[in-house]
Amino acid sequence: MTAPSPLREDLDQLATAALVATCARLRPEEAALADPVQATKAALRVVACRIRQLNEGVRDARSSGDTVQPPAQADQRADGPEDIADPVQQPAPTA
Repeated sequence: MTAPSPLREDLDQLATAALVATCARLRPEEAALADPVQATKAALRVVACRIRQLNEGVRDARSSGDTVQPPAQADQRADGPEDIADPVQQPAPTA
């Protein structure tokens, strides 16, 4: 993870689920966002909260029996937030 040392040392050894939970609980000092540690905390918190929202949406869709369809042009680059939850493409097998 790329982050200022004090923050990176606290988060570096966490597994993914624990990392997301910990980052979602971060409370940056709003008045000190010019400080790299505080700015990184703010960014990590936003990303972690979005991951939680996406995971909840996937769980809701699965429990209701909905299926996720890949986009029509899966090789196209993601253009916005609606593309974040698209399935990751697997590399083509080599012969």
